[in-house]
Amino acid sequence: MTTDQPRLASSRLLVAEAFTRARTDTTPDPHDLATWLLEQLEATGWTPPRDLTETVPLAGPGAPEDGPGRQAFRAELARLAARPRLP
Repeated sequence: MTTDQPRLASSRLLVAEAFTRARTDTTPDPHDLATWLLEQLEATGWTPPRDLTETVPLAGPGAPEDGPGRQAFRAELARLAARPRLP
């Protein structure tokens, strides 16, 4: 996620324009619209991830399987499961 507000704002405007084009076009072609949108985003400097190796992992290597977050989650699930159910 970017913290570059001007680029984020221009990307949002491009998406809004794409929706406007899709609504006003009598026979919108989703492929053409998606191609146009990607070209516009790439012109602003956005690059798509090449593959899953470029995405940030959810947990780092060697992260504990039973860390405090998971323990708290399991405790909350157990608490919710123990509540009496309404008839």
